[in-house]
Amino acid sequence: MPAKVLHVLPIDMPRGAQRYAKALRDALDSPAVAHRTLAIFESSARALDADIKLSVRRSKLARLGLEPRALLALRAALASERPDVIVAHGGQPLKYVVPLVSKALPLVYYKIGMATPNARSGPRRWLHAAMLGRAQRIAGVSQECLDEAEQLFGVPRAKLTLIANGRDPEQFRPRSVGVTDAGPPRLIYVGQFEGVKRPAWFLEVVARLRRAGVAFSASMVGDGPLLEPLRDSARSCDVELLGHRDDVASLLRQHDLLLLTSEPGKEGMPGVFIEAGLSALPVVTTDVGGARTVLEDGVTGYVIRDDDIAGFVERTRSLLTNPGLRKMLGQAARERCVSRFTLKASTDRWQHLLNEQLTASRSRPQESHA
Repeated sequence: MPAKVLHVLPIDMPRGAQRYAKALRDALDSPAVAHRTLAIFESSARALDADIKLSVRRSKLARLGLEPRALLALRAALASERPDVIVAHGGQPLKYVVPLVSKALPLVYYKIGMATPNARSGPRRWLHAAMLGRAQRIAGVSQECLDEAEQLFGVPRAKLTLIANGRDPEQFRPRSVGVTDAGPPRLIYVGQFEGVKRPAWFLEVVARLRRAGVAFSASMVGDGPLLEPLRDSARSCDVELLGHRDDVASLLRQHDLLLLTSEPGKEGMPGVFIEAGLSALPVVTTDVGGARTVLEDGVTGYVIRDDDIAGFVERTRSLLTNPGLRKMLGQAARERCVSRFTLKASTDRWQHLLNEQLTASRSRPQESHA
């Protein structure tokens, strides 16, 4: 029988982490090593198309920290699947996996975000450190994620590995040579409409540029709880709301500049940085996790201090009004992402890491399961 790697995610929804996990599963699955994905909680929309859908309904207990029904459902799934290695994609899956598996079972934690404020001190910091200590290896999506694991939670550097997100450069590619579009430059936002993403910040930047007389069009891609509340504001500053889309790669080729306005300290590495770079779009972003891993400030885009909305507006204006600068930064972004952030480069790193863990699992097969 082939060895089995089980990738555990909290929920299947149309977001970057789920799309990346699906691409990772498809790239690494082989006759020798079967890669399967599991989503714990129910979802009305799917991007991952998980192999195992526990579809646990969240209750008030889940919001308090732990959903007992999820533990029971996951325990049963692990007993049935009997994986040789588990990969917990994010802190929530790690929280559910750790109590259920023996220390002999290789556990890899993919750290895709920064710790929440309440996990950075007191008993929750100790608990989070204990969970990180259970993992044999921690793969961080950005250097910021790894630095936090080491400096705040005391994870030994030898257990840490940088595995950035990756995307397919054939799917995310620049518009065809010679194809030009008439009209003003086009600005795009891609992300969930939720607090940490701060879509209202994007609308404020657009409104200021409009008042300054800059000619451009603007679109926002995504869904979420803030979509309807912001609809009137979007209409007032002439921003087209496109909702959830499955053709982001095509949409990026139809635009000229990406803005990311997320709150710093809350993200590990937005995959849209790579998607935009491969599409030869420069990016203007707040200084979120992963920004300085993917972008080279002033070369492929601009990274702006969080409190400097005037600087954010000015950098955006400079790119909207200077097509030569846009093209130069976009070409540099494409070159950087092709050399460092392709899906193949990312999956090759995962292949090496998981092969090490599978070797460890095979060395003690009698103890390797939950």
